[in-house]
Amino acid sequence: MIAFLVAMGAYMAGALETLELGLLETRFSVLDRPATGDLVAVQIDARSIQELGEWPLSRSKYALVVQTLVDAGVHEIAIDVDMSARSDPDATALLAAALEAAGGHVLLPAFIQKAGAGPDGAALMDTRPEDSLLPHAWLASVNVVPDADGRLRRLIFGMDTPDGDFRYSMFALLAERARPSAAPFYVDFGIDVRSIPRVSFADVLYGRFDPATLRGKKVIIGGTAVELGDHFSVPRYGVMSGPMVQAMGFETLRQGREIHRTGPMAVILMLGVILVLSQIMPQRWGWRQQSLMALGAAGTLLVFSVAVQELVCISVDVVPGITLIIVCFGMQMSLFADAQQKAAAHQKRVAARQRILLDRVVADSFDGIAILDADGQIEKANDRTFELCGADGADRPVHVDALLGTLTISRDRPAGGWHLLPAGEAALAQCDTADGVRHVELTVSRSEVPLTQLSRDGGAGTRTVYGLTVRDVTDRVVAARATEAAREEAERANRAKTDFLANMSHELRTPLNAVIGFAELMESEALGPLGNDDYREYAGDIHTSGRHLLSIVNDILDITRSEMGDLALNENETCLNELAEAAISACRRAPEQEGREIIADFDHALPEVLADPGRIQRCIEGLLSNALKFSDGEKKVIVRTGTESDGSLFVEVEDFGTGIPRQMLSSILMPFQQVASSRNRTSGGTGLGLTIVSAFMAAHDGKVDIESEEGEGTRMRLVLPAERSLARGPKRMDAGACD
Repeated sequence: MIAFLVAMGAYMAGALETLELGLLETRFSVLDRPATGDLVAVQIDARSIQELGEWPLSRSKYALVVQTLVDAGVHEIAIDVDMSARSDPDATALLAAALEAAGGHVLLPAFIQKAGAGPDGAALMDTRPEDSLLPHAWLASVNVVPDADGRLRRLIFGMDTPDGDFRYSMFALLAERARPSAAPFYVDFGIDVRSIPRVSFADVLYGRFDPATLRGKKVIIGGTAVELGDHFSVPRYGVMSGPMVQAMGFETLRQGREIHRTGPMAVILMLGVILVLSQIMPQRWGWRQQSLMALGAAGTLLVFSVAVQELVCISVDVVPGITLIIVCFGMQMSLFADAQQKAAAHQKRVAARQRILLDRVVADSFDGIAILDADGQIEKANDRTFELCGADGADRPVHVDALLGTLTISRDRPAGGWHLLPAGEAALAQCDTADGVRHVELTVSRSEVPLTQLSRDGGAGTRTVYGLTVRDVTDRVVAARATEAAREEAERANRAKTDFLANMSHELRTPLNAVIGFAELMESEALGPLGNDDYREYAGDIHTSGRHLLSIVNDILDITRSEMGDLALNENETCLNELAEAAISACRRAPEQEGREIIADFDHALPEVLADPGRIQRCIEGLLSNALKFSDGEKKVIVRTGTESDGSLFVEVEDFGTGIPRQMLSSILMPFQQVASSRNRTSGGTGLGLTIVSAFMAAHDGKVDIESEEGEGTRMRLVLPAERSLARGPKRMDAGACD
């Protein structure tokens, strides 16, 4: 409330008026806008006076200019030149005739002034043109009233004459916005006066202008030369001639930009809003946050005033609000400093309690904690430090090297002492105790702490201290060694399993080849008839079963080679489209797949790849066989080929069958994993197909992507890296696409 009263009192006393007007003038520079171009100023400038060689000018010249402008099609003419003095009757008659020819579209100036100096001259007199000029022209007031500081910021729509009549201002009549009100308004000096079209009086007099530039326009004629003395101090432009002031008034009314200032009620409302917002500001904020808030609030007011003046032509008095913000901020900083002083005293008490608490916690810690100086001398240590280092006796060492002398440490001692171990790097050590070997972990930290006394140069100095942490890790070391032993045992068992599978696969293939060969001889009766059709059927069954068993053995052998890293590739330039077509043909020939619809959707611009054709075709056949196996016979299967955006190539097989449960997507590529369990599955297989596909693709630096929705279908994609495309690289640019 104190801040509110200070700001409101300064506003009501007028102490903030200068700053407010300064902000108003600053906004004029920000809100720059062009003139309408509806008004043209015919200037009696220095060049015209010099060329015509006289002042005041003869009224015959005004008559000629008026006639010239009328002939050029000017809509309305205003003359801002004093016509009250008696002049040459002939010249006056010529001007009267020109005014009559203009048909009542000319405004002549009139102004009210004091009759003279001193008390006797305080009466007002109405200064008007000669009576002979009045019948065919309109009288317009050119009176302006500067502010107390002599600066002309406001204009009025007109004023009362000594006879009691109301006379409209010249600019209001020109703008066709005249109203019988003496209330002033602020001229929008944001309008660029330089954009108002201008023509020299001499050029008009002698016809040196383009009539098209004046046709249909309104014209104001007046003296703009400095030596004529008709100039006023104005915002933004400094000094402006009387006719241009009238022109600025015209443009202000023409564009609807007459500006009015907010009154006391708006100021009170603004101050109330700022007070409410200041109360909800978080009190825990420091002086930096509050400073930014104060600056932000002041900036918001300034931006708001600019926006309001631009949108609705109202000048918001924001200086009282900024004053309130400054006073509130100053008072808040005073309270903040007092609170900081109290907080500092409280912090000292808290720090003392924390030191006591920390000493107690360190003393009771299960880890050894010691503080060392820059030379490695022990300044402070808890009992656990000496116990873990085997120095729990009456004569405790005073240097870290002596403390750790009984330990066998896993690294070399630094040249300057054990306290110079790399900060944060743990070093393992062990010592023999009555209970066996104890393993400990040593860690050193480095800190810069302030000195208790000021340094010689008056600054606050620091010194280096080291923190040594000794931790008993015996259980962890024992557990790690046990884990390592178990891991090595598992690796040995896995290697033994892999070797066994590899050897057994080789051993099984030899008799299987013999069984298959003899079964083929018997089935074909190459050495003579068997004598019974059942024998021939049995031989076919033996042949089929043998080949199936050989396929399983080969799969196991391929997986074993993959695990051993012994999967060799026979790489050649090949076409994925051809491999996919061959896989489709092989699957179509299978008796169980006869009649199934397999759709080929190939990218015929696909480049050739460097790969093992046999293994890639086997991968495609594996995906295609899997898709046919787990989809209804009436549903189609689609095989696609194409190129990814990164240049990698793919072969994709999509079915619309049972799909893969979400929980199995992460393990479906593992050995012996099948969508259906062994108890309820309806299709055969060992669960090695996708595992072999994944192994073959990994050998090609590729991958298998699987997308599936249970009940909707599955999309499996073989992706070969872009490096295997023969269309990439300088040595392969001549490779073309495969059709």
